[in-house]
Amino acid sequence: MHPIGRIISVAAAALAIGIAAPADDCRRPITGLESYERELKRALRDEPEDLPKELQRYGRALDSGDAAQADRIQRKIRSARVALETIAPAPDLARLHADLIDYYSAGVAVLVP
Repeated sequence: MHPIGRIISVAAAALAIGIAAPADDCRRPITGLESYERELKRALRDEPEDLPKELQRYGRALDSGDAAQADRIQRKIRSARVALETIAPAPDLARLHADLIDYYSAGVAVLVP
């Protein structure tokens, strides 16, 4: 899976240069993308591509017996997944957002209940 940040950058570039429209019309999709990115940063409190690293930290904390650290990490991952559900993306970003929810759901699935 490609890091979500790269996908968003490519989508922004495509919107910025791929639409033959006046500059005012181009601002609406870009503004929507910026709003979406802000919402993601607030929901995730991290970059999506850091999820594997967080899961590794979680595993190391469990292996070392640091239950408090493991609990903090798993709560962060679970809350990010829940927060993603509260975001209503623009129609152009709906598929990307659904994939991001699936990505975090897979991360949550490996956490110890």
